Amino acid sequence: MKKSNIYGSGDQRKVNPEWFTNKTWMKVLSDKIKSKDQDIYHVHFEKGSRTKLHWHNGNQVLVGVKGKGSLEIFKKYGK
Repeated sequence: MKKSNIYGSGDQRKVNPEWFTNKTWMKVLSDKIKSKDQDIYHVHFEKGSRTKLHWHNGNQVLVGVKGKGSLEIFKKYGK
């Protein structure tokens, strides 16, 4: 596998504007490491950018590398 800089401007992919506010971009890491079982992304948030409230059908792992953030956890009750 060829080395690449996770923070560099190459290989950037635009994000869905319905999921984020302001300037946000991502790199698909799972393609680089040929992961078949898990999608892995490096998402970069410019100052003031946010993730809009959303949910996932499966698990998600978040790794903060710099800055401040908050996480809301909610459960679906009932049926």
